[in-house]
Amino acid sequence: MPDVILINPPYTGIEDDALEENLGLSYIAGYLHSKHIDVEVNEMTGKIPLDERLTTLGDAHIYGISYYSTATESVSGIVAYIRAHKSDALIYLGGPHPTALPDATLEQMPVDGVVVGEGERCFHEIVCRAKAGLPLRGIIHGQIIQNMDEIPFPLRAADRTRFTRRLGNAPCISLLSSRGCPYNCLHCNSVIMGGGNPHIRFRSVANVVEEVRYVKQIGHTKIRFNDDNFTANPQLEALLAALAGEAIEFRVFGRIEHLTEPVCRLLKQAGCSMFSIGIESYNPDNLLFLRKANMLRHFDNLKIAKAYGITLRASFMVGLPFDTEETIETYFHRAAEELEFDEFAVYGLIPYPGTSLYNNPSQYHYEITSRDYATYMQIGKGDESCFVLRYNDGRNAFEPSDVRRWHRRANAILATGKTHIRDSAIT
Repeated sequence: MPDVILINPPYTGIEDDALEENLGLSYIAGYLHSKHIDVEVNEMTGKIPLDERLTTLGDAHIYGISYYSTATESVSGIVAYIRAHKSDALIYLGGPHPTALPDATLEQMPVDGVVVGEGERCFHEIVCRAKAGLPLRGIIHGQIIQNMDEIPFPLRAADRTRFTRRLGNAPCISLLSSRGCPYNCLHCNSVIMGGGNPHIRFRSVANVVEEVRYVKQIGHTKIRFNDDNFTANPQLEALLAALAGEAIEFRVFGRIEHLTEPVCRLLKQAGCSMFSIGIESYNPDNLLFLRKANMLRHFDNLKIAKAYGITLRASFMVGLPFDTEETIETYFHRAAEELEFDEFAVYGLIPYPGTSLYNNPSQYHYEITSRDYATYMQIGKGDESCFVLRYNDGRNAFEPSDVRRWHRRANAILATGKTHIRDSAIT
């Protein structure tokens, strides 16, 4: 019987919740494994019903579950099953939702503790204390590991055939070269796990390349860097030069400001085939609200990336303070006609737990009409998004039903010349 089973719960509201393994749990598992602790990761994602997954859960002394808000109902079911069938086990919750709402999570779930923040060192302490007969309980704050090279590589799943993420029609695996993001965009849920902090931690070039070579050994040459902002790396030039010798293809997330000619050239030489950008809105007033007004001076960078043959995927939002019937028509038509991007997604503005928008909606003239976290999805089944914000600043006012209508309209406008991500060959 393993000491620890770490669980990635199912996300039933989206079309495919088995794109990739839970990288956060894989990191914790790798750390525990390096400390000679017997650990397993149970990926409960996929199209198999939860009750069938639970019958194969396995026995352990300690269970750890990491999850986003949209899996709250599934997690509640998993916790109830463990309590009913494995009454002596310790249960701990972590990840974005418990980190954002630790007190509420403890009140709502019959668990022993909630881990806030990063879990490697914290979960090691949980195991050591449990073995000593002094289990940790309540809210447990994770310890930041400043030197990321000290963190062992993630413990990867032995069977990778169940994961569906693709790049260039081949299986794709995810890596992290950094943790954190210096920007503090109002809407972004990265602030929950360390975003909005100028002190980003970067792995050394040699450490990243070592893991790239490892994943090549296990059969992967297609990589998705999951960094919040890959191009913020102060060693970007050296990193890309090193990756250029590895014969890989990869995709990244970054800021439009970083797509200069030298960076685009190096990205292409290194094997970058896709760059994902949060444009959010082409309306200058909305960008100012989101603390992203600096983007306005850099939209021509999209042309540079396109000239190098890099596929550009852009995300947009509706339900922002300066959205009206007229501005949706005007700015989405302009975006479709004037901006050089290939693929798109449109979301409703979502008040993710832990963000300023969630904690203080009235400060921004919003009212949250529902805290049913199962609906807090960017793209759910049938391309549904989240529409739970009512707005009224005395000048402009709209309801969630208006945002839903704008969502449909924005998608229709962009689809006239761009590719929706549901139709992309890249997942």
